[in-house]
Amino acid sequence: MINSIVFICNKVWSGTFHSVLSADFPETIITFIDNKEQLNNLSNDLLSKCRLIAFFTDIIVPKQILEKVRFQSFNFHPSTPKRPGWAPLNYALLEGDRTSGVTLSLMVEKIDAGPIIDLQSFVIDQSDDYIKANNKLFECAFALFRKHRDTLFFEKKILTP
Repeated sequence: MINSIVFICNKVWSGTFHSVLSADFPETIITFIDNKEQLNNLSNDLLSKCRLIAFFTDIIVPKQILEKVRFQSFNFHPSTPKRPGWAPLNYALLEGDRTSGVTLSLMVEKIDAGPIIDLQSFVIDQSDDYIKANNKLFECAFALFRKHRDTLFFEKKILTP
């Protein structure tokens, strides 16, 4: 079992994740990070014992931190591999994409370039505005998170694409 998780997400989601994950994984120490300063202040001792999970964050994890994380680092990205980078749903809607989704990938130094573990997609209907598409995106994200959560939190094994 993984004893320690560093979980990067915004403040809005950290309370929800904290409630659910601390109830489901009481033996696991979960450190929530919501800014770059907190990330840079993590101890080498913690990093050498943890798995890092980033969920829909704009925080870029530097190579020196990725190299210290013992049990791999994973990113939940709010789009398919077609749309790496910032605000992908906005661009998908603006450019008329018919699908979008959420990608779970291993983190590497280059942003949104790690090997893909899994992908969950959804259809963007012509009638979808940003709010409807965003709701579909989060439903997709939480479905993908639920699918892999036990593996991400329990298993020390290396996840492969």
